[in-house]
Amino acid sequence: MTAQRSIDSRLRKLEAGGTREIAIWCDEPSAVAATVDEMIVEGELREIDRPHCVHWTVARHSGHERALAELT
Repeated sequence: MTAQRSIDSRLRKLEAGGTREIAIWCDEPSAVAATVDEMIVEGELREIDRPHCVHWTVARHSGHERALAELT
């Protein structure tokens, strides 16, 4: 599966789950903006997605995200 198809699939799952949050996986919450900038440049996200991006530790947790959050 290509990176773009993987990201598209993840976005569809998030939207179907009733949340528009997009969990951004980076070390620090302060790095979300820069990470989103890079993802937009790489075509992984669109500018319109920016307001929905949150650090993974503050996203509404489900599935593997909940398991990872519990480790912190």
